Amino acid sequence: MSPRICTDSREKYPNFREKVLKRDGYCCIYCHSDKFLHAAHIISLHDGLIKGYALEQLYADDNGITLCKDCHYLYDWAINSSPYKYSRSYLPGRKKYKARFIKAVVEYYSITKLGGLINGQGN
Repeated sequence: MSPRICTDSREKYPNFREKVLKRDGYCCIYCHSDKFLHAAHIISLHDGLIKGYALEQLYADDNGITLCKDCHYLYDWAINSSPYKYSRSYLPGRKKYKARFIKAVVEYYSITKLGGLINGQGN
């Protein structure tokens, strides 16, 4: 990422986060926790920029979802688009199923409640 994109991204995140958390009632859409909340991107910044989306599209509230820290980690593991330090082999079997289920819940939520992913369809 260029320094310009990093700076623009840092400026956009607080507003994006607040809008997404407020829309989702300040709780994780999967486990309903109200602790350690993240505004997760449905289409990640990395993938979106590679596909040619503008930052404005990637920071639109319909590309955000509220997940707690643990569910966010599992969601990123399931879509395998985030460079977490843990490899796939470190995730126990039961959590693999939960991660895939969280991915399905996020995709369903984005299509039914938010009108679709940025491109208007599920992956």
